[in-house]
Amino acid sequence: MRSRCMFSILIENGALDKKRRSFSLIMIGKASFRAGHYSQAARYFSQFVSFYPKDHRSKRIRQALADSLRNAGNYQAAAEIYAKLSKRSSNRYQRWQEFWSNYRGGNSERALTLLGKNRYIRALDSSEPTGVYYWHGQVLLKDGKNELSQKYFRESLEKDSGSFYS
Repeated sequence: MRSRCMFSILIENGALDKKRRSFSLIMIGKASFRAGHYSQAARYFSQFVSFYPKDHRSKRIRQALADSLRNAGNYQAAAEIYAKLSKRSSNRYQRWQEFWSNYRGGNSERALTLLGKNRYIRALDSSEPTGVYYWHGQVLLKDGKNELSQKYFRESLEKDSGSFYS
């Protein structure tokens, strides 16, 4: 913790050269994330993205920023970053987290839109493909659309009755 504070002071005072500052921002961000200090991690990852937008590590750090924001409970900000990342790739994790962050952030309409896009959202665990139907039903159920949600729950059961989601 002490070295993290010392590096923070050096970063904030501009005492580190560009290479050391970029490395320090990443390392302090990762250490903060691992320690469960997600808002602090987000701050360092955000600084990295601001200072080094064209850096070859920028995409990975943007995902770390989104993960930090999501874990800190800032779901809408996380969802926006995941959406930008998902536009440039078909990364299953990023797309799922885009859905999840919208759902957890209370944006059911956007979560349903994402689930409704053909093969845009796929289950993180490829052995549980019916999870997408389950979560479609859950979002609808949360919105009070009970009859429609039952359609998705039934579909999940029909496609794989041995699934975790069944």
